Amino acid sequence: MAGYNTTMNLLATRVPALVWPFAQNREQRLRAERIQALGALRLLKNMDLEPPRLAALMEQMLARCERPDSGIDLNGGQATAVWVDAWRPRAGGGRPP
Repeated sequence: MAGYNTTMNLLATRVPALVWPFAQNREQRLRAERIQALGALRLLKNMDLEPPRLAALMEQMLARCERPDSGIDLNGGQATAVWVDAWRPRAGGGRPP
């Protein structure tokens, strides 16, 4: 599938992957298409699920030597904490300059 947690784990671990978004979830397809455009995974089509075709795609993906790097900053939590810390009121009063 191509749920949020699955795709974020794939981006974080930089593991080459094939995904098949849940058909009734528009968000999964949109997410997978955008991440595929960055080269971080491959979106499967219904025809790709035929066993010989799927096996060939799996072999291609396993043969990749490079680990995909999407360029997406996955440190949003850390960046937010730094930003909040910079703007919290100080003991002496007021915000930092």
